Amino acid sequence: MSARQMIAATRIFLFLATLCALAPNTASAAERWPPWQSYTEAVEAAHQKAQQAQRRRAAASQNTLTSLNARIEQLKSAKKYSQAVPLARRALVLTRQKHANGIETAAALETLAGLYELLNKPAQVAPLLKQALDIRQQAPGQPDVAATRERLAAVYDKQGKSAEAQRLRGDAVAEPPPEARPAPGVAEEPSATDQETAAKVDDEAGAEAAAAARKAEEDAARARAAELMRRQMAQRYEPSPSVRGRVGSGGSPAPSFSGRQGIEQKRQYARPPMPAAPPPAAVVPPPPAPPVDIASPPPPSGGSSRDGSEQDFSVLDELDRDPPSAGAAPPPAAAPAPPPPAASAPDDPAGGSGPPPAAAPAPVPDPDWQIVPVYWGTDRAVQPNAERLAFGSDRARRLETGLAEVTVPKVHEVPNVERPWVVKIPYFDVTLYAEKEDPKKHFTLKSIKAMTREELLAQIKARLAASKDYKDQALVFVHGYNTSFDNALYRTAQIAYDLDFDGAPFLYSWPSGGAVASYTYDRESAQASVPYLREFLDMVVKETGAKQVSVIAHSMGNQPVMDVLREMRNATPEGVVISQVILAAPDVDADTFSNLARSINGLAKNVTLYVAANDRALTVSRNFWGSYRAGDVPPQGPLILPGIDTIDVTAASTDTFAINHSGYASNNRLLDDIGELLRTGLRPPEMRPLKFGKITTNAGDYWRYVPAP
Repeated sequence: MSARQMIAATRIFLFLATLCALAPNTASAAERWPPWQSYTEAVEAAHQKAQQAQRRRAAASQNTLTSLNARIEQLKSAKKYSQAVPLARRALVLTRQKHANGIETAAALETLAGLYELLNKPAQVAPLLKQALDIRQQAPGQPDVAATRERLAAVYDKQGKSAEAQRLRGDAVAEPPPEARPAPGVAEEPSATDQETAAKVDDEAGAEAAAAARKAEEDAARARAAELMRRQMAQRYEPSPSVRGRVGSGGSPAPSFSGRQGIEQKRQYARPPMPAAPPPAAVVPPPPAPPVDIASPPPPSGGSSRDGSEQDFSVLDELDRDPPSAGAAPPPAAAPAPPPPAASAPDDPAGGSGPPPAAAPAPVPDPDWQIVPVYWGTDRAVQPNAERLAFGSDRARRLETGLAEVTVPKVHEVPNVERPWVVKIPYFDVTLYAEKEDPKKHFTLKSIKAMTREELLAQIKARLAASKDYKDQALVFVHGYNTSFDNALYRTAQIAYDLDFDGAPFLYSWPSGGAVASYTYDRESAQASVPYLREFLDMVVKETGAKQVSVIAHSMGNQPVMDVLREMRNATPEGVVISQVILAAPDVDADTFSNLARSINGLAKNVTLYVAANDRALTVSRNFWGSYRAGDVPPQGPLILPGIDTIDVTAASTDTFAINHSGYASNNRLLDDIGELLRTGLRPPEMRPLKFGKITTNAGDYWRYVPAP
């Protein structure tokens, strides 16, 4: 090989090595700032990317909270309280990061407190409930303040702090004005025990909060490094000063080019100068949030750290500054701009010289639905569901209690239960069409959570204390055959809403299969639920503080209700009245029903039996069992028993294709009559405004519904 060939080969080798060295940097620069984008377009793209990342983080945080709360409820239902505590602490950390001192934080504090109550640790419950009470007292409308106060007072009673419990209950009578209340989280001087417990709770959650803070710091550091790299690349590919003067600065338009050389020159001309102003704030990530302190509220926002010192934003300021030119002196530090006067910016609380005034709460828009609380009990087994607490058709063989919030749309028409349209293949679990659920149009389940007896009783007592039209009244609904847990909640809410029932509405849901083919299973399940229904009714009658308790039983639910009422006949506490027992379309053998009716005679002020001759569900049951049901109307007339007002509601529905099995709740006039019966207790039925027609027979008297002309 000649010397000339050696030189040529060496030059080719060096050229290829240089290309290999430059390729990564060129690819990296093109990725951050593609050659077909101007600088402004690149910044806007980065801004949008940062917003998308922020939305993804918010959605991930919400999904995490939803999954955590669902898992907590499942563990509570399985009585695995110690396993649920770490999840509840984690949920509290995330909730406080997102909502600060909002009502959601109060609910998370109460959830953690409830787990400690189940673990019999009242010393750890008190500070959590105290923080929740402080937050609720400062919230607009003070939601659930009375229930939280009562829970905290009950904990103080367990701790032997009767004076503090008495003071809390006294506060419920004489509530101080809003301006005299302490700020959220700055309650009265806590006791030494409460301080120690709060510190312990803080230590337990410290590791999780510190890990979250470290992750946020690492994310912010990576984002700052990426931004610095972007600026360095932008400076490396910055066009010459002559190009700056022509492109992007209001000068003459860029000339046109053609050919390969023109493409390269177009790329140079397309790059505008580095702007003097910083890019949008969303491109630069905010500083990491400090670790969340569970035992005390988070610090106020506004640039101060937790200890009151100002945070250092010099690194972020350096990112927003233009790169200095060679040989130029560094720019002097800019003095902070003075705040605008209050007169020029009335909406900016920072304009005054003193502390910022408390902003008036924004008016809450009137929602398109109303929330109806339903206090439930069930012996159904928990059904796996990652989004919420759900109950299926299996038997749990134990009583579970809790609270559900059902939304009723303002477009609701009495007495319907508006739910999304669903088209299924009969007898097969195949859905052909399902309308999307919308609280503006449908009954929906806003929330559902399991509660201990103490938690539930505190909620119920607060509801009863606020009742007016149905003062101190409880209404217990027990559903019938082929009813899912959710549908039973909706029916209970519909009855309470349509009656304007401001007392405490209860649901007991036994493990119905929720399907037409589950008839025999449902009958056995209804009978097996008797001990758990007895436990639930005992709680309602003896522990809620209700002065009047009424029961509505429908269809197959009449069997366990009458068995329980027979057992309770001689166990009603003094001062509590079983007011009304409404037995609607009982799917119970007529002779068996007669025997049970005699055994409960005298238990309630009044027992009302609704029957119908056109109830097709009872017709099917009669053919199945070979005997008339108590809700039927045989040719010789309906069942007439001493102490029971029998009302024939056959004429309440004239729809040829209707099943006519829920007339008590699906006819406006019958609902009005039930409301009048609950409010006044007037009987016999012709004394009430509906004025049923009285029919006299050899067996006795009964009444018949007469449709309006």
